[in-house]
Amino acid sequence: MDNSISRSSVSAPVANRRVSASVELPSEIWREIAAVASADLVLALRQVSRDMRSVVDSLDQADLNRINQGADSTVDLYQFDGGVRSVTRDPETQRAMASDENISPALQEFFVHSIDTHVRRHLARNPSLTSDARQEALAKDQDAFVRGALAGNPSLTSDARQERLAQDQDAGVRSRLALNRSLTSEARQERLAQDQYAFVRSCLALNPSLTSEAGQERLARDQDTEVREDLALNPSLTSAVKQILAQDQDEYVRRLLR
Repeated sequence: MDNSISRSSVSAPVANRRVSASVELPSEIWREIAAVASADLVLALRQVSRDMRSVVDSLDQADLNRINQGADSTVDLYQFDGGVRSVTRDPETQRAMASDENISPALQEFFVHSIDTHVRRHLARNPSLTSDARQEALAKDQDAFVRGALAGNPSLTSDARQERLAQDQDAGVRSRLALNRSLTSEARQERLAQDQYAFVRSCLALNPSLTSEAGQERLARDQDTEVREDLALNPSLTSAVKQILAQDQDEYVRRLLR
């Protein structure tokens, strides 16, 4: 018997009957439905009973993407607590949702995989983004601005994530991390104090969380005057570092220290 299903053969009433009997359908049939789903079927899926939720949970991200292709073009679907919900596809609205500090974990997970880099950037800088797994995914994002947004996130407290970003090939990412007040590892501060780019070192010099005396001393002797100027403004300087800057050859550095 041929179990294949064409788009035209799944009308709204039939779709609803299939949904109501969903627990008895083989998983391969459900995958074929997902591949050819109409908007009517998607609507039925959204209204599924509790008995259906286990079936919906079994659908992987590829299945959901195929469902989306047959859905109303104004919405996407995402999984949550054993079910499926819809979210607008409007870019500006999605970016605002990704920035909302009350964003749900399920929606965070959905936006981590957004094809819109701006959505991922907004999510990456959201202080409510505390999940290790989601931070890790964004720390590996191919877009440097996404990684930079995460590097500046005050909720970025994981040593592993900070270490990854401290070694990022993009200087902009490292500079955002250097400014992050959650950067409290002295070893990581000392690494950034040796960065090849003066801009990264200047960002670190301005960070009030710079407590590494070795890092402060290195910056106090930096060959770039602007780095030393920025360091002179830091309220966390040790007495020894202040003495070094008080004798700086640049008059402006000495004046900023006062």
